[in-house]
Amino acid sequence: MSEDREQRTEPATPQRRKKAREEGQVAQSHDLGSVAPFVGAMGILAFAGVACAQIAARHTITVLSHLDAMTPGGVMREALDALVSTSLPACGAAMVAALVVGFAQVGWHPTLRPLSPDLNRLEPIARLKQMFFSTNSVVEVLKGLVKILIVGAIVGGVIYDQIIDASAWTAASVSQLLGRTGQMVFEISWRAGVAMILLAVADYAWQRYRFEQSIKMTKQEVKDEYKEVEGDPHIRGKRRQRMREVAQRRAHAVKEAAVVVVNPTHVAVALRYQPPDDAAPVVVAKGVDEGAQRVREEARRHQIPIHHDPPLARQLSRRVPLGRTVPPDLYRAVAAVLAVVLRSRRSAEAAS
Repeated sequence: MSEDREQRTEPATPQRRKKAREEGQVAQSHDLGSVAPFVGAMGILAFAGVACAQIAARHTITVLSHLDAMTPGGVMREALDALVSTSLPACGAAMVAALVVGFAQVGWHPTLRPLSPDLNRLEPIARLKQMFFSTNSVVEVLKGLVKILIVGAIVGGVIYDQIIDASAWTAASVSQLLGRTGQMVFEISWRAGVAMILLAVADYAWQRYRFEQSIKMTKQEVKDEYKEVEGDPHIRGKRRQRMREVAQRRAHAVKEAAVVVVNPTHVAVALRYQPPDDAAPVVVAKGVDEGAQRVREEARRHQIPIHHDPPLARQLSRRVPLGRTVPPDLYRAVAAVLAVVLRSRRSAEAAS
């Protein structure tokens, strides 16, 4: 396994990344996914905490002032209303934050591949090695220790600051005690939240690094994938040979043509007319775009006249297969082209 990892020196290709994504392999930090809801809830409480406390106080006062007249069901209903009114904004913010962070990390690509049965997951020795003797397990243990130390230091620091100011606690009223307690809890929460965000970002960087290392490829895998995408070299050689043969046949066919009718850049059709062998003009070569360019080049090389007639060129290219004579309804247009070519040739011969 270590030798195989040492050989994986090539960055993953787009095809390899696509395959890994289909298999559910993505760079994802569970710490970032767990701290996002906490931060979202704390953010809402920072802005709406006073309003939530007022709602809870109003429901509490209602219950206590009408306690003798209220039934147990009424008390439960008031408590449920207070719970929903105060917790709904924080829960909604936590859910939105979790969804945003989840989509930011992996995007939208649902797959059931990770849930498919895999006997390799049931191999006990491999699972034990992965759990206790892998680099990732060591990192996870260290992360847990760092979290405990940081949160413990934050809680201890805030409590120590409050103990120093003990006189403010002993002389405070009940409402002041509640207020100071809430302030202390909020201070611990936001400090711990900032620390957890930094740890989660570092964990995402680590998970990204692990993911990139896990999808690296060997040189042989890159070559094999290139063969799959581009085709076997022998097949590509045969394909190139067929293309050369087609080009040679086109060149020979254009050499026999009487004229090449073109739509200046996109279409070219070579017509042969050698009576009495040909009862009507025959399409011996044609091409579109690059094919048309090659037909024109062969015509210039063999000094075959090139006639510009876009409507006729499009009709011949679309309607007449290779080796077939032109249809009767195009006889007049083709005859006019051949007449122009014949007159030009005679004029050139007379001038020479």
